[in-house]
This record gives sequence, structure tokens and C-alpha cells, in this order.
Amino acid sequence: MRGFQLGLYDPARTAAPVVAELLGPFIPRDRPVRVIDVGGGHGAYSIALARRYPDLEAVVFDLPPVVGVAEGLIGRAGLAGRVRTWAGDFKVDSLGAVEFDLALLFGVLVSEDEAEIRRLLGKTFSALKPGGTVAVRGFFLEEDRTGPRDGVLFDLHMLVSTDRGRAHTLGEVFGWLGAAGFKEPGVLEAAEPEPVRLVVARRPA
Repeated sequence: MRGFQLGLYDPARTAAPVVAELLGPFIPRDRPVRVIDVGGGHGAYSIALARRYPDLEAVVFDLPPVVGVAEGLIGRAGLAGRVRTWAGDFKVDSLGAVEFDLALLFGVLVSEDEAEIRRLLGKTFSALKPGGTVAVRGFFLEEDRTGPRDGVLFDLHMLVSTDRGRAHTLGEVFGWLGAAGFKEPGVLEAAEPEPVRLVVARRPA
């Protein structure tokens, strides 16, 4: 588990500052901000957000063996006072109620079937404060599922190596977000220095 998470951490460190910049418009500057990083693994995205926004505190939520790895990386970054971990399983545990301003679901939906995705988005909606934002990162396919190339290859990989994971179209993700109660879905993109594409939506104020 440690080796796997550390292997994911190195490439995530490149993308994480880009993500932190993209999410800037959704992070209040006039008060403390709380973030939950669901399935956050190594914690690279929470670390980058805390570094960029001094009034932000983050919680990395993941399985017990995983958060132990995150704690070491958070401590090494000197952010143990502002980024903490929460051991749990989003399939069975609550994510809290009206506690967070921003929720990250990065690389999570691609591993689950539709029923679990709907349950998770419902829990995420409940965890956010009114006006809070959810940000989803994954491989988003065109509506005919023939592109982009990296998304199609990932979809094929998930098809042969898992019993339920796959890439999704933007239409699918927007639809699930709307069914959970989220409004104003949109896409954030950056090409340099690391290609990043996020879907964001808000819990109504």
C-alpha cells in the first residue's frame, strides 16, 4: 500500500499546484475554509491547497492503511497543523454534515458503479455547507465514448481489470451531480504545465 501511494504521489505533485490554482475562484478569502479530500490517498492535493491558501484547512479521508502514508507526507510538508487525516470508508461511513466548503473527488468515481457513485455524491452534498463546491477529477469521455484517446484507453483498462470501474462522459457526471442536488455544473481546464480537467458544481446557498 505504501509503495503504491508513493508511486501515485510523484505525478500528483506536478498536477496539484495546477489544481489549487484552478479552484481559486471557489475558495472564499474572507473566512477560514474547510476541505474534504475524499479518497485523497497520499494527500498531494490537500497539501497543495493548504500551501496556496493560508486560511484553508483540509481533511484527507481514506482507508486506514492509506491515511498512514498521507500522514507521513503531510508531516514532511510541514502542514500537520492544517492538513489532517480521517480514516474511514466512504461506502459505509458518513462524510459529515454541513461541515465543508469544498469537496474533492479525484480518481474516485472511475472505480465505482453507478449506484455507488450516486450514494457518494449524496453523501458529499450533505457534507458541504450551502454554497459549497464539489470538484471531480477523472477521465471524461466524449458523449459517443470514442475520445479523447487517453480516456478511451483508460476505459478499456478498467473494463478488463475491474468488475465495475470505467471512464464517464461529462453528460453522465453532470446528470449524477444534478440528481444529488448540485447546481451550476461546469468544467475547469488547464493545459500547462500539467493537463488538468475538473468538473465542478455547487450545493445551492
